[in-house]
Amino acid sequence: MHHQMKGLTLKFNIMKKLFSLILLLFFITSLYSQNSTVTAKIDGDCNSQPATISIANGHSASGFTIISLASGNNCNSGAKFTDKGFVIKNSSGNIVYKYNVNAKGIIYIPNGELSKLKLGAGIYYIYVDGGSGASLTLNFRM
Repeated sequence: MHHQMKGLTLKFNIMKKLFSLILLLFFITSLYSQNSTVTAKIDGDCNSQPATISIANGHSASGFTIISLASGNNCNSGAKFTDKGFVIKNSSGNIVYKYNVNAKGIIYIPNGELSKLKLGAGIYYIYVDGGSGASLTLNFRM
């Protein structure tokens, strides 16, 4: 019986140390990754104001989520747009991610789920689709 208790105590101590190590690694990782928020919009004069994400060498951005997305109004007629969306372009102007949702709520994401998007080092520009008053706020980890 005493031998079994000693073995059980040893296993418990090993598990405790392993758990402590996992917590320490999680804490260290959280120090190096931080949540960021960016907003892209189209102002009242219908000028696009893209958001910029700058990612340093050796780093990446991931865990993207939409906080808010509004399509705004047509700059000529003032009518409310029913479709809304955005694109993310790299510094060469190429689209690396596209998101669109129509009036029926059908989502078009040719590049996959936003939550699985991972951007490597570089500069990226986010443009919201729509008209006057359109805006997009994105949250992500860097």
